[in-house]
Amino acid sequence: MVGKLLVADIGGTNSSFGITVDDGLVEVNEFLTSSINVGDVVKRLAVKHKVKGVCLGVAGPVFNGRVKLTNVDVSLSSSVLSSSLGLDVLVINDFEALGYYALRSGLDDCLVLGAGTGLG
Repeated sequence: MVGKLLVADIGGTNSSFGITVDDGLVEVNEFLTSSINVGDVVKRLAVKHKVKGVCLGVAGPVFNGRVKLTNVDVSLSSSVLSSSLGLDVLVINDFEALGYYALRSGLDDCLVLGAGTGLG
């Protein structure tokens, strides 16, 4: 049992935040990324749900836990969020997150493809 986690898909256009408990999704919040302060939403949901950790899948290249999102003026840092929340916060690329999900689902030999922000 992992416990309660905050997970998110933070894109250049839309963001979805979910709370997971024992491998099940119990709540989802969706926003236009440009209409929110992502850090504030992460903090509010993490505190409200008393989560044990946070994983953010983000649209953009992640270097040393930091990202500047594509298509929107948002920057995030795992170390800054971790310090302010007192929790482990993992910031990874959204396709990296899909790859981890595929492995977790038992899809050992697969290819993860998708359209990113701005394609349409």
